[in-house]
This record gives sequence, structure tokens and C-alpha cells, in this order.
Amino acid sequence: MTLALLIPIIFMPKKLLSIWKKNIVDEDELNAAVTWAYRLFLDREPENNYVVEEKRKKLLTTREIRTEFLSSEEYKSKNQPLCHLPMSGNEPPLSIEFTSDLREIFAHIKTVWEKLGKTEPYWSVLTCERFKSEDITSNQDDFYSSGKENVETFFATLLRNGIKPADYETCIEYGCGVGRITAALANKFSKVTAYDISSSHLRIAREYISQSNLKNVEFVLLSSPEDIRLPKTDVVYSVIVLQHNPPPIIQFIIRAMLRALNSGGVAFFQVPTYRLGYRFSLREYLSSDIKREDMEMHVLPQKEIFRIADEEDCRIIEVLEDGWAGIAHGERSNTFLIQKR
Repeated sequence: MTLALLIPIIFMPKKLLSIWKKNIVDEDELNAAVTWAYRLFLDREPENNYVVEEKRKKLLTTREIRTEFLSSEEYKSKNQPLCHLPMSGNEPPLSIEFTSDLREIFAHIKTVWEKLGKTEPYWSVLTCERFKSEDITSNQDDFYSSGKENVETFFATLLRNGIKPADYETCIEYGCGVGRITAALANKFSKVTAYDISSSHLRIAREYISQSNLKNVEFVLLSSPEDIRLPKTDVVYSVIVLQHNPPPIIQFIIRAMLRALNSGGVAFFQVPTYRLGYRFSLREYLSSDIKREDMEMHVLPQKEIFRIADEEDCRIIEVLEDGWAGIAHGERSNTFLIQKR
């Protein structure tokens, strides 16, 4: 266990220490454990008793509570990634089925995200309780500030690899959501074209960009797979987006992003590349008893991304380990910096 996790445990109340390594069945103990998880991992009090109750209903052990909080976007935004090896190197290959007919898969994903855009547009972008609809008014500044930090990471990655951001003028953001990162990109590039699959999210993004007095952003609604054929650009940016699409869609999007790059242009995108036990069967996915109506998490192996980059005359500049898809053993998410030759 890392020192960062050990220190809070040393100061944990005795009652919580007594239940730390066992299953919890008492509701009062669960409420106390959830409340202290907010304090220990997020450095704050829970928003209200209702939030604690909702957590208690689905988290029944200390292990589940710990995993929930350590995997949250809020924890990751406040802490450096934990030093651990998510994979041993002995993991088996994944079983993933690909298809060129994306219409039905795309239609399902669009339905899901249109619904999320109407019910929880901000939370669906960053799954943190304080970004839910009832609390977003008081937390909106923090929400959009996080986008600035993401863009600074992108620029630091370019500079670290000897690439000058000033050489680029146009940028495509794939999966702009409610404009969390769009505004930060618009302050860096002459023109930003922001794509999203949800008209509900795009409506909020347009309002925010207008309120920010930014005139160099064009929004595009994706209505079908054919809309993913992107125009030429210097930069493509996409983080915590691709993972919500099944592997055939991820594959198609990455190819479209790399194909859109001008000579010397760069793509900066994130995607989970391994999850122990993950499999994708087209028949199972499209069956009514499998297909869900909530947020999905999918994987595309690194070898597929390397293959697409090679076929699209691009070179891999850097592959970063990131914590966007969780920190559990057997899970890996990567951020790629790829340049057109």
C-alpha cells in the first residue's frame, strides 16, 4: 500500500478501523464509511445525506467503497496517479469482433448519449457527484477549469516531444460534450471544429462558448457513421470519449481522425487498451437482453491502434499511461500522440 493511502488510514476513527477489512452489513457503519471516504479520498464533506444514502445502497463493503472513490474523476483530478503496475504482462488476449456495418451500433450509442444529455449532461462528461444537475450551478467553474488543465497537458506533451504548438492553426475536437475542453482549445487555435453525437450536449456547449465570447468554434452534430468522415485539420483532440463506443466504432473513429490530419499534423487521443476479461460479440451486443441504456466502457487493443497508424501513414510519437478508465488490476488506458508523416 502506498504512503498516500496509509496516512489517512492511520488517522481513521477506531470504529472505521474495526470494519476496514471486513464486509459491512450495518447501515450506520456503511453511512459512516461512505462519509469518511469523501473526507479521506476527496478532501471534502459529501454534498448531502441523500448522496451518502445513494452510495450506501450500492456499495456494501470497504473494498467496493475504496474502488468507487479511487476510480472517480474527482479523485483523479486531485491526486497524482498511484504508482502501481496495472498489468503483469501475462494477461491473455482479448476476444473482440469487428464489423464494417456500424449503423445499428451507432444508433444505439446516439440514443444513450441523447438521453444522458437531457438528464445529466455535466455528470455524463465527468462522473463526479458535484457535477450532477442539482449541484452544477455552484460547481460549474471547477468543471470548466478542468478542461484548461487537460489542454495544458496536451501542450506539455507536444513540447516534450519537440513539437511546436504555434505551428498549428486548426483543431478538431471529437466528442466535445458540453464544451468543457472546447473553450480551452479555442483559446489556443485559430479555428476549432467540435463534434458530438448528442444534440443535448451540443446545445449547452454552444451556450457556454457564446457566453465566453469565443467566435472561432463551429459545432457539428454526428447523426450517422458517414458524418465521422472528418475534414482536413492540423490537430485532432479526443479524451474520455472513445471509451464509450464499442471497438468497431473506436477503430473507425481513430482511422477517420488520422486520415484527417494535414502533413505534420498531430492527433492526441485517449482510449482503454486492455481490461482483463473484456470481450465484444456483435450478436450479443445487439441483442435486447445485453444492450444497455446507460454509459458503456469499451476497449481497443494497442496493436489495433498501431496498425491503423501505420496504414494511415502516421508515426506514434508517445504513448502515455493514464488513469481515465480506472486503476484496477488488469486495466490499462493510454493517451496517444500520433503525427502524420
